[in-house]
Amino acid sequence: MANRGLCEPGATADVEQYMVIPGNARRYKVGQLGIQELCARYQKQLGGKFSLSIFHDKMLKDDGLPLLVVLEHKMDDRATRQR
Repeated sequence: MANRGLCEPGATADVEQYMVIPGNARRYKVGQLGIQELCARYQKQLGGKFSLSIFHDKMLKDDGLPLLVVLEHKMDDRATRQR
């Protein structure tokens, strides 16, 4: 609870969710790692033109995306237009 800043009911709900649907933790981690990889890639591609706030805005604009591949294509397209 201290690591995530959660109260006991919130932490209990998280643990119960992972007990019922254990694949969720893996999906969240895969998504996190994928987003970090995309961010690093665009930082490298765009150099000083890269803006973390623009990256976040574009990433979150369309709400939840079903697959990381969809996000990657979307970001690839926008990164080339941002130059």
